[in-house]
Amino acid sequence: MPQTKVFHIRSPLIKSKPLSKKAGKDVYLKLDNLQLPGSFKIRGIGRTCQEAVLINGAKRLVGSSGGNAGVAMAYAAEELGVPLVLFIPTSTPPIILERLKDYPGAEVRIAGTNWDAANQEAMTLLEQDPEAFFVHPFEQETTWQGHATLVDEIKEQLVQEHSDLRVPASLITCVGGGGLAAGLIIGLQKHGWTKVPLVCMETTGSQCLYQSVKQGRQVKLDAIETIAKSLGALAVCSKLLDLAKIHPVIPKVVTDAQALDACFKFAQDHRMLVEPACGAVLSALYSDKLNDCETDIGGDASPIVVIVCGGNMASMDLFQMWKDQRRMELK
Repeated sequence: MPQTKVFHIRSPLIKSKPLSKKAGKDVYLKLDNLQLPGSFKIRGIGRTCQEAVLINGAKRLVGSSGGNAGVAMAYAAEELGVPLVLFIPTSTPPIILERLKDYPGAEVRIAGTNWDAANQEAMTLLEQDPEAFFVHPFEQETTWQGHATLVDEIKEQLVQEHSDLRVPASLITCVGGGGLAAGLIIGLQKHGWTKVPLVCMETTGSQCLYQSVKQGRQVKLDAIETIAKSLGALAVCSKLLDLAKIHPVIPKVVTDAQALDACFKFAQDHRMLVEPACGAVLSALYSDKLNDCETDIGGDASPIVVIVCGGNMASMDLFQMWKDQRRMELK
């Protein structure tokens, strides 16, 4: 791709004093929740959209996502000056609908009750429009390569900003469709961190990776039943399952309650609001989920790196509602 401005920022990598104390080792937070469109998605989606328009000459973009990927598509389309037709399911949270209103060039069409149904409508439109390019929310090579830049930055920042020459004990992320996890593994392999486990967090009701690894095949869920709407794919991409055969991947499942509690604790510790999918990532430490895989991630003093992936689906009103719900559950 010709040299051009990337759409993502080099997000901060900070050492978390509260989580380092809890884990008994250094914990670094890669703050991709600070990306301008609100999540890590702009890394891969941005690269895919740029290649489609600047190299392949696409006149229009078509996408499907009721979450962070859709916001990233709208942002990238606006930056590129091309129209976008975005299909979203009826399950799309109202807060995402509000975010999308910031991008008047994006035509939003509501179709189906889940992402798979919305995606099918996008496929139908593409058959009628040969000049349009389809942007998948998690299953394109350019998207995985874009997400791999996270590892590029982490390796540089550990050395340049923290004088930390150690190889991480593990990276922790979440899994919905698996695009982020696939990109992280590509990045880990690229930099020779081939033995660094990728801990992949899911919530109960979205655990398609956990079930796939457990059964040794790609498992498609019947429905998504979790508050972590960003983890709303019924099945992970086959690319992630292929990469999991050559790289250590540790899938873990937490409850919605654990994910929400991690969001609350993170807000208290670091004064940032993140969405429940990101809470699932953080719950690996806040709920001590890493303790039962200490052997797999190494018990030495090597640091843990946590991908703080996004905050589009978080607000003060939602936090108050979630807190009220948790109080009722705990009574």
